[in-house]
Amino acid sequence: MSGRLRTRLARQLDLWPLHGLAADARNIAILMPSVCEDAPGVLLGTMLPGKGKTWIVEDDSGLVGFAQVRPRRYVLGWELTRLHVRRSCDPEDPVRCLIQEILAYLQGRGIPRLFGRTPEESLGHDILLACGFTHLVSETVFIRDPELTPTPRETPVGLRYRMPQDAWPLRQLESSQTPLLISQLEGLTSVSVNGPPNRRWRRDEPSELVIERDGELAGWIWWTRARSQDCREHVRLGILTQQDETAIASALLEYALHAIAGAGAGNRIVLRLRDYQMPLHSVVADHGFREVARETLHLKHGRLQVIPKKVSRLLELAPRVGALTAEPSLK
Repeated sequence: MSGRLRTRLARQLDLWPLHGLAADARNIAILMPSVCEDAPGVLLGTMLPGKGKTWIVEDDSGLVGFAQVRPRRYVLGWELTRLHVRRSCDPEDPVRCLIQEILAYLQGRGIPRLFGRTPEESLGHDILLACGFTHLVSETVFIRDPELTPTPRETPVGLRYRMPQDAWPLRQLESSQTPLLISQLEGLTSVSVNGPPNRRWRRDEPSELVIERDGELAGWIWWTRARSQDCREHVRLGILTQQDETAIASALLEYALHAIAGAGAGNRIVLRLRDYQMPLHSVVADHGFREVARETLHLKHGRLQVIPKKVSRLLELAPRVGALTAEPSLK
């Protein structure tokens, strides 16, 4: 590196250098969206107006690296989506400068958390830990290639389509299976299980199933179409059951896979499970899913500072109350 590192928000004139840095495979990709994540590209994330931001770090020789962040749903926190550094420099110093600048921006707006997801045992994993991030939860990504799906053998008792009034029971089911600390840090509410995000199915295509037992929801599964970073369309699948109800999970998977195949979605199916959902790993493997990646969700807390409110200059110049209430003298 040549000279002192400087950080700033990216401008329109930075689009081409940003594209060149991200497109060159010889440079260091500290963090980037997974193949099956529908995040905007480098150019769109910088050029289009929106809530996301792009910061760059440079020295006397030019662009050294950049970071893209966006707000995270349901919580006062943002997440890193991309983090690239030029191959000719040590990546830790530029990353540390970018993280400090992003945290300063977030702290000024009362946002205390910054998330980042990296593959396990990767350079990005080690650098984020060195920059003060902590491990929050591990995730496993499964993919099922398009193949013939047999008709479900029998209909489980209590299987039905999800209804709007199931939002709170689903929140209770999620709370019972999610560690309390993770639920609090991610800000999960009943809105987070209110249905698949960015639904692209027609209205006459139900895409959520639940199983009800004794007046309570014992399982839930949803699916939606999405487009990945390599512009390939896939089906994103999510499942939530009680830990010991592997039979319910198997029944939900059978019906969901059959419904997806019946809708003509001949695409691969992507499923993400967390480490506290270990009993489901063997269930999805029995239904043709294969493990393709293991990722770690990191978290860094910022320090919120209380800034004293300055007295307006107009108030300082205003006459004192005593002067306004004093009786005029009689001549």
